[in-house]
Amino acid sequence: LTPQEQLAEQQRRQAEEEQTRLLEEARKANEPIAIDFKVTPGDAEVMRGGSVQVVASANRVIAPVEVKFKSSDGDWRSLSMNEAPAHPESFTQTLRDISDDLSYQVVMKQHQSSTYAIKVYDPATLKELRLKFSYPSYTGLKERVITGLDGSIEGVEGTKVDVTLVATAPLGACLLALDNGQTIAMKSVGNEATGTLAVSADSDYGIRATDARQNDIPFPARFSIHLLKDEPPKLEVVYPTIDTKVHPLEEAAFAVKAEDTVGLSELRLHSFYNQEKEEIQRISCGSNGQPMLDKVGEFIIDLEKRSNAVKGDTILFHFEAE
Repeated sequence: LTPQEQLAEQQRRQAEEEQTRLLEEARKANEPIAIDFKVTPGDAEVMRGGSVQVVASANRVIAPVEVKFKSSDGDWRSLSMNEAPAHPESFTQTLRDISDDLSYQVVMKQHQSSTYAIKVYDPATLKELRLKFSYPSYTGLKERVITGLDGSIEGVEGTKVDVTLVATAPLGACLLALDNGQTIAMKSVGNEATGTLAVSADSDYGIRATDARQNDIPFPARFSIHLLKDEPPKLEVVYPTIDTKVHPLEEAAFAVKAEDTVGLSELRLHSFYNQEKEEIQRISCGSNGQPMLDKVGEFIIDLEKRSNAVKGDTILFHFEAE
């Protein structure tokens, strides 16, 4: 080809390429543009009665933006989204007083985002306190468990108490806070958390607890720790309280009241008939394997069974409690 023909051919190809490009641009201009949404927080959890702020943006805004939502058994409802001052080119709306699980999505005309879930949860609350008392071995006391809402503790020195918080939902970090500033970590397993206190002096303690979502669990008060002094039992003679005369054919009755801070094991009547050998009668103070804190013991000496009982005989006696 001559130079003139080559130039003409080059210009023709350029014209065809330009025409193809213009046709492709025209085709794309007539195609619908895909709307891409960015939505926060996406899936979320909220405390019952709480709120969730929805923020959305799109690669192209062609109409007003709305948020649609519904509960599992309800109909879709819509709220207009307003421009978010803190997020340029974004829109926001707050879903308030949420009491049931919700589904929501952002819509613009026929375009819509993915559907997201808002799960409602109830914060953990105190259900009960469980106190397990383990006493020093010398007391003979078996382990004892007390449940309720009162965490007050009373025991002799060396008593150990497992304090268990039972909640309505899984627990997070929990601890026992003593009045001297010391804290004792509690081990959390599911809806329960346990920490151990040792009784050594009068004091008090509180419980600081959070649920698995780090919400604080309120406790209205602190609880007392009272050290019981392990003193000898106290005895009060019920009868006879003065020297008494009885007929040789009667029964001589004796009674004593005993009290103890730890627990009574046994009451005993020691008696001496004239110059005879001492006799001891015993009454056990256990109840279902647990020592009693107070008891009235009654004893009988049947004089009719003594063939040699005569006027002028003497019975000397005293009581003991262990």
